[in-house]
Amino acid sequence: MQQELIKHESEKFSDNRAADLFCRNLSPLFEKLKNRNLPEEIGKLTDFFKKSLIVEWSVNDETQRMIKTKIDDYLYDTYGAVLNDTSWDIAEALIDLALHNKELFDVR
Repeated sequence: MQQELIKHESEKFSDNRAADLFCRNLSPLFEKLKNRNLPEEIGKLTDFFKKSLIVEWSVNDETQRMIKTKIDDYLYDTYGAVLNDTSWDIAEALIDLALHNKELFDVR
């Protein structure tokens, strides 16, 4: 049932493969946001993440750490303490997924 829900939610991103990827894989980390539109929230996070990327982000550990910190700050600023215990996990998962799907996050 949960997999069907995630698949249905991710179908809303048929034109945005990065948001689809994040929605399918990060939904369990957002379980505390039950009263929000999860695909919309992950879409906003995807846009923020893409704006945070710089050239060679995928090969520079310090840049990746800075991006994780920006994501952690974004989550706190957006949701307050609601996601505080999972925000760093979300940031790490975003970076990990993006590193394994670099073609979706090309920066030029």
